[in-house]
Amino acid sequence: MKKPQKIQWKEQYLRILNSGPAGPEDYGLAAELIENGYATGKYQISKGRETYGQVKELLLWAVTTEGRLFADQLAGQTRAARLRDAAMKTLIAIASAALGVAAGITSKALGGC
Repeated sequence: MKKPQKIQWKEQYLRILNSGPAGPEDYGLAAELIENGYATGKYQISKGRETYGQVKELLLWAVTTEGRLFADQLAGQTRAARLRDAAMKTLIAIASAALGVAAGITSKALGGC
């Protein structure tokens, strides 16, 4: 099952803030973090026909204090979302089991008349 998009971007930012960009596929998100003050560094934008506007190179990457605080906030949000998801799945399983038992009891009671 695919994760909701809202959690994926948070996990990607969190990974980049904690471990640094893994490669060119992370350069766009890393540039966003730089632009928003969560990291320092320089990046170059492609002017090529096929890749125009994409971040082609990332230089001097470092997380700022604001970035560390943002990473802590994202970690708390993703942890809370996982706990909510687990609790909801558990509640659904319990409710399904209870409805199954109730349906069985009802059908026996009606069949016994």
